[in-house]
Parts: sequence; structure tokens; C-alpha cells
Amino acid sequence: GDGGNGGTGGGIANLDGTATIDTSTISANTTGNGGESQPGQVPESSQGNGGNGGNGGGGGSGAGIHSAGSILVHASLQATNDTIEGNTTGDGSAGANAPDGANDIFVSGKPGNGGSGGYGGGLINQLDSTAQLVNVTFANNGTGSGGGAGAANQQFSAGTPGHTGYGGGIYATNSTPSLQNTILYGSTGGANCSGTISNAGHNLVFSPPMIGPLPQDPCNLAGFIT
Repeated sequence: GDGGNGGTGGGIANLDGTATIDTSTISANTTGNGGESQPGQVPESSQGNGGNGGNGGGGGSGAGIHSAGSILVHASLQATNDTIEGNTTGDGSAGANAPDGANDIFVSGKPGNGGSGGYGGGLINQLDSTAQLVNVTFANNGTGSGGGAGAANQQFSAGTPGHTGYGGGIYATNSTPSLQNTILYGSTGGANCSGTISNAGHNLVFSPPMIGPLPQDPCNLAGFIT
């Protein structure tokens, strides 16, 4: 069977609610790793197909803050004068192996895929959630690694490995957070941000010195100081 996803909201989980965070530090939180997948069932010695390997569970998202609404309920987040640092989402777990059939007459199972690392090391803002961030520092947050793939067998190639979680600092999907006087610095794994972020002015996004090219943030940083 498939592994379940890790738990979300390591520091704060604002689900379908209203959260106001003022002059606070949210640091060193983690979310759960993806649940372990189960290997496919081994056939009897003389007959039977191999069972499919389970897919690995994804790491939990929103290690610092997870803010999300739903189809019916709007959520809101107001963060002012806060520091969100050193939070890391969980790793995805590996996909499971799948055995071959009992002989050439029977079919092998399909190897499982790896789970992705959790999204949004500092913040994940998703679905119907309004987020306004003013004078907030995101520093050294990161996302988890993806899990490995189930191994190839006689009939099927290996499964697909999971990917590193997106948005080491901030991950936004279906809701656009607004940033003002905010710093995004030194995120690992999923770069500083992913998704669409609204620039309300005077924001700074940068990474520490490193050998080789800097990773590109997969979000729109138009108007941000980088």
C-alpha cells in the first residue's frame, strides 16, 4: 500500500481560521516525514502476478506556518514584526519494490514512486487564504528531500523518484500572500519561494555566497530587491 503524507503545520497550523502573529519568533520546527510504502505481494511459487509496490508518502508541508482555507471557509493570516527561521519540512519516503510474476506467463508488479519533500519550509499559504506579512524575516528555512523510487524488475522500469519540496522560504498556491518590508534569506532545498507573491514594497530576497550559480527562485520576484 501507499504511505500516508506527513503531518503539516510544525509551528502553527491555521486551517479555515484567522491567525494574527505579532512580534514572535517561530523557529526550529519540523513537519512529519512521509509514511513508509509497502512492497508488492510476492506470488506463489508456481502461479500468480507480482503485486504493485506502494508509493512513498509525501513530507508534511508548512514547517513554520501552514495557512489554508477551503471551498467553503476563508482563512486569513496577519504576521507583523516576526522572525521565521530554521524550520524544515519532512522528507518524502521511498517507493516500494514490486516482485516479478511466478514465471514468464505472469505479470510483474509496478514499482512504486517516491514521495516528494514537504512544501513551504517557512510558510505554505494555499487554497482560500489571505496572508499579509509586514516586517517579517524568513531565514534559513528549508524543504525536505524526495524519496527514492522502487527498483526496476523484469517487465517495468524503476518508479519515479520524489522531488525536493518547493518553496524553502514560502510556498503559495491558489492564494497570493502580500509581503511588505520583508526579508527572504538563505532558504535551502526549495529556494526562497515558489508560486505567486505580491510585492507591497521594500522587500529583500537574497542567498548566502556559494560556489557555482545561485538557484533560481521559481516564483515571480518582480519589484523585489535581490
